[in-house]
Amino acid sequence: VASQEEDGTTVIVAKRNRLLLENKLPIPLSRTVRFSPQEEEEESVSNRWGLLVDERDRDGIYVQYALPNRRIGERGTLSLRPQFLIQRAFEGETESYPEPNAKPGAPDIRQPTDAADLFGLDARLDGGIADGVYNLRTSISSFNPNHLPNAVRASGIYSQPLELPLLGNVQGRAFSAYRYRVWNGSLGLQNIYSAFGGSIEKTGRLPELAGLQSIYFWRVEAGNYQSNAFQTTDFTEQFRGTAYATLRLNWPIWRGEALPLTPEGAYRYSSVPIVPGLNFEVVPYASLSSYADGDNQNLLGISGGPSITLGHFSRPFFDYTKLALYGSATAKSGQSPFSFDEFVDIGTLGINLTQQLVGPLVLQASINYNVAGDSGYYGEVTNALFGLNWQRRAYQIEAYFSPYTGMGGLRVRLNDFGFKGTGVPFVPYDYSPVLRSVPGAEPAVR
Repeated sequence: VASQEEDGTTVIVAKRNRLLLENKLPIPLSRTVRFSPQEEEEESVSNRWGLLVDERDRDGIYVQYALPNRRIGERGTLSLRPQFLIQRAFEGETESYPEPNAKPGAPDIRQPTDAADLFGLDARLDGGIADGVYNLRTSISSFNPNHLPNAVRASGIYSQPLELPLLGNVQGRAFSAYRYRVWNGSLGLQNIYSAFGGSIEKTGRLPELAGLQSIYFWRVEAGNYQSNAFQTTDFTEQFRGTAYATLRLNWPIWRGEALPLTPEGAYRYSSVPIVPGLNFEVVPYASLSSYADGDNQNLLGISGGPSITLGHFSRPFFDYTKLALYGSATAKSGQSPFSFDEFVDIGTLGINLTQQLVGPLVLQASINYNVAGDSGYYGEVTNALFGLNWQRRAYQIEAYFSPYTGMGGLRVRLNDFGFKGTGVPFVPYDYSPVLRSVPGAEPAVR
């Protein structure tokens, strides 16, 4: 039975729904499928089951099921994803939590599990208030009362467009977080035990000059943070103010032509046409941070490198290669009292590769190293991600894993219903790895 709601959403209800891909691969769907013209509801038309990996919080492999989204009020959407922790259940123990009743920041230890440790939950509530948008996130990796204080991670963000004198139209953000995890290059996983604050930011495009494409971005942020002190497990709580600015410059040195937009041409394996080309990207940046105890950390640097795309992803073998080489160099003064934003990767080199192997099978890899000899972290991996995709025009099956974060997964994605790119972790096809090596390009809580 198909019906249409007042907002234009089409709802299809059946005893059993299956999506047949290429007349070969059946994908089970929920009994109720919604196609909304107003919201991104990719989960409503994709396989709700997911096989994922989280070595830090969930001790490895777990399975997740996405329940149908629920409307909360006129503009809110609640998403619940219950989880069963397979590897933790098989091993009968966990190394994701400190000893019960230990002080915050205490090291994790190996300990036996009970039934409540085998279940988790990812909950999301998104909606709008007036012109603003709120996003609430909660991740629970155990329901054991002894572990619950260290098993919950939560964050909330409210974004509101503002018009300010001299600055014009900007984006305002208010944020809060509890046990928010941050990946800080060579320093690895860092936890923000609690945080609250706000920021304003703005991005825009400058007029193109002789083919040079320029995008600017700036942010001013202030907040109170409680987190590990640098190089210790002791907690410190301080007010932190940060100003950040960057200019992203892209030179399209050479651009080829796409194949005809036909199923046997540009769309044989890809949902977007692949266009050969050579680009060079440069991102100068500056960051100023000040802390309540009088400390400060100031950065001035540059990041960038070339990116080349070869082939059209239409022939059976090695017809698509995208290779990006990038690096960064940063001048630094001062030091942060926190581990989550202490900057130690003052020199980095990295490589990002996407390579068709045979037919729709694509290998993807990205790795970045600290190459600053005087940083104390020379040779450390600052980020790494590997994936193997079965890529078709209408869908893709992805297996990915990051040895750096200990996170990965296996999933099926559909590329038609409101398709806007190939998705995380390699987003989009013209993904630029440069910004991932730029300090401050993303807020501490996002």
